[in-house]
Amino acid sequence: MKQNEIKQMSTSEKLQTMEFLWDTLRYDNVELNSPAWHVNILSERLKKIKNGQAKFISLDKLKKQSLAIETIRVAQLTRNILPLPTLKRINNI
Repeated sequence: MKQNEIKQMSTSEKLQTMEFLWDTLRYDNVELNSPAWHVNILSERLKKIKNGQAKFISLDKLKKQSLAIETIRVAQLTRNILPLPTLKRINNI
């Protein structure tokens, strides 16, 4: 399937295709190895935890930050410009 064919698909068709692909990966018993950079990132995070340098946030704060990032992304996509005080407030959640 070519990219231009995918772009012409409806959202529903794209989701059905993704589900089919995930199912084939899940049930084909294919062993997938994580790339080396995953190990590097996890090692660095573990070092930070052991050294007391890791920063943790609550799930509620993570959700608020994710919502703020999505709000900015949608605003950029629709070419709306958020006022600077709004951007500052969103970034400081």
